[in-house]
Amino acid sequence: MQQFAFGLLAGILLLCYLHELPDVRWALLLPVFIFLVYRFRSMRVIPAVAVGFLWALLQAHGLLNPQFAFELEKKDLLIQGKVVSIPQVSEKKIRFDFAPEKVIAPANDIIAPSHLSDREINPSMDIVLPDKVRLSWYRSQAEIHTGEQWQLLVRMKRPHGFMNPGGFDYEGYLFQQGIGATGYVRKSENNQRLTTAKFGLDPLRESLAEKIRLALGGSTVTGLILALVLGIRSDIDPAQWDLFIATGTNHLIAISGLHIGLISGLGFWSGRWLWKRSSRLCLLLPAPKAAAIIASTLALGYAALAGFSIPTQRALIMLSVVMLAVLLGRPVKATTTLSLAFVLILLWDSFAVLSPGFWLSFAAVAIIVWTLGNRQHWRIWQQWGLIQGGLALSLFPLTIWFFQRASLVAPVANFLVVPVVGFLVVPLALFGSLCLFFSPELGAWILQIPAIILSGVVWLLQVLVNISWSTISLPQPTIGLLLLASLGIILLLSPRGIPARGIGAVLLLPLFINAADQPHAGSFRINFLDVGQGLSVVVQTASHALIYDVGAKFSDQFNAGEAVVVPFLQKQGIRKVDRLIISHVDNDHRGGLESVLKSLTVDKLFASDPDGLKNIKAEACHQGQSWTWEGVNFSLLHPPQGWSGDRNNGSCVLRIENASGSVLLTADIEKPAENTLINFYGDQLQASVLLIPHHGSKTSSQPEFIDAVNPDIAVLTAGYLNRFGFPKEEVMQRYAQRDIQIFSTINTGRVRFDFPAAGKFEISAYRAINSHFWNNPN
Repeated sequence: MQQFAFGLLAGILLLCYLHELPDVRWALLLPVFIFLVYRFRSMRVIPAVAVGFLWALLQAHGLLNPQFAFELEKKDLLIQGKVVSIPQVSEKKIRFDFAPEKVIAPANDIIAPSHLSDREINPSMDIVLPDKVRLSWYRSQAEIHTGEQWQLLVRMKRPHGFMNPGGFDYEGYLFQQGIGATGYVRKSENNQRLTTAKFGLDPLRESLAEKIRLALGGSTVTGLILALVLGIRSDIDPAQWDLFIATGTNHLIAISGLHIGLISGLGFWSGRWLWKRSSRLCLLLPAPKAAAIIASTLALGYAALAGFSIPTQRALIMLSVVMLAVLLGRPVKATTTLSLAFVLILLWDSFAVLSPGFWLSFAAVAIIVWTLGNRQHWRIWQQWGLIQGGLALSLFPLTIWFFQRASLVAPVANFLVVPVVGFLVVPLALFGSLCLFFSPELGAWILQIPAIILSGVVWLLQVLVNISWSTISLPQPTIGLLLLASLGIILLLSPRGIPARGIGAVLLLPLFINAADQPHAGSFRINFLDVGQGLSVVVQTASHALIYDVGAKFSDQFNAGEAVVVPFLQKQGIRKVDRLIISHVDNDHRGGLESVLKSLTVDKLFASDPDGLKNIKAEACHQGQSWTWEGVNFSLLHPPQGWSGDRNNGSCVLRIENASGSVLLTADIEKPAENTLINFYGDQLQASVLLIPHHGSKTSSQPEFIDAVNPDIAVLTAGYLNRFGFPKEEVMQRYAQRDIQIFSTINTGRVRFDFPAAGKFEISAYRAINSHFWNNPN
């Protein structure tokens, strides 16, 4: 079984590394390789690789097809379908998943705003939509509920996310969720509810969520209760979520194997105890088997409350394997049980391998089995302490690999909090929530108890996170270092008597002394990050780092600083920023500032308008400021001191130069500022690389300015199908007519330029190198 599991995993991972999917007809060979696995058991790992590859190929084609056509992007469609998720409601929008069932008409056949008349769809076009799309409805007063049938005027696009080192693969996440397009609802009198929700699981969950909100009123932990009972995390306070992440306890708030295991464990032990009280029942069915049925039923019910999310599906499969062994009365080795569960999960959802939770959960179970192997005679509290210490140690390399930071207080936090949440909060929250259907008053009273306990948990975690050394950040290790550290942990946690246990500590050391790749003296590296509609640039020299703008704040829960800039810097091993420049205080340039300042040490902060940053202290940037780091020269060319122009034209303009070339960062300057620069600097503006001003707006990039800079390469930073229509075609033509090569973060993701101390600079486009078959080819 272990050989087959390893081969299956290898085949799936092999497919995941492909840029394009092979033809689905290759899957016709699947029965042949399944036969080979069965026939040649001693060498089954080789055909198992093919089975994994072809099985994942089938699933991938099923998830990706039908695809949303490029021709339909930015076009309006009137569609009918069903709401298939519990809507997430905020002050500005409602977000929900929608299953299209029928296209009523393209934009030219429906009532729509008059300015859309030039965006018609070819009537002869065969319109095929994905099985599931994700929609947002802004500033809407409509009440939308899961299970309802709606007719909506929508505008959609193919999945597209930021592409940066260390960043979250949003396109991969949507692929795994089976979402083939994202979009928003347009204002139209054609938008209408067709049918109300019928009885079903999701309507029941939505109803219960509303009852819990009413029962808890304005409690600060309402979002945590909803997450623990129903798996709904949209109500969690962002500060609380950060707190659980910082203490390594965020797994408690996501219903997964831990919760399913605790509930089923409670059901198993209590069910067996009660069953044994009746000799008649024991004659009908042995107590262990009855307990297994009770445990499985409770686990199934809890997973249903969580909406059968992907983590709960994995937990159910793993639990089912264990309970099946109990029902059959067959003793099964823990390694065999784990391998079988591993195989079943990969067959059920091959692309679970894209989720860090998949690896962390299986690693956790494996390490528990390993550490408790011959220590089952220990006292319960000793075993619990060993488990927490073992988990903290064993998951440390994986956590650094996925997130480049780990909590050093996690063992203490989990040792104290897991029993409280697992054995008190979750059972009480579930019981109180179910009581709401029969007696709202009783249910509300019971829910106050886990709410009070959770408030205490939050307080305790806050105490732990305030410890100065509570977290550690390290550069992402190589695969080799990760495997080396994993071997070291296995040795360290081995039972007594196994030789060379002490070598395990030595094998862990490279993880801590691993240094990220840095430029040499006299050279510099500049990264134009993909932050959507906005700007963020990171510059590195041999021992210094500079950030130029930090992207936009898209909502209270999401900003480019937290989602892109900080993860990128952590992946590079940068924990201190020597200078941070906010070119101007527009949201798309300064929106992520607070998140960056909270996560990193910033030595000096500059801004064109320090007063515009409100409560954040900064120095004013102005013409004439300059400095040199390891032979690399930095000069601020604009604005002049006392500049009284508008915000865009007052942007800080930065020039970076060494012996092999130069870069000109222009932010959002327009013609007035361009003219000022031309008049003052003339030919001195020339640069190897130019940041296209104002995201390609027609108010910038006048021919005279482009000629004055005379770049070899121009970089555009803008959002995919952004609402401003950037970049403007006429502006792009000006660069093309001068044979200037253009790199757009829309198409390339992060763009990196390496300027050596001497010689030609090198270019790297992240999307081209790191894209997978599920990524948008643009």
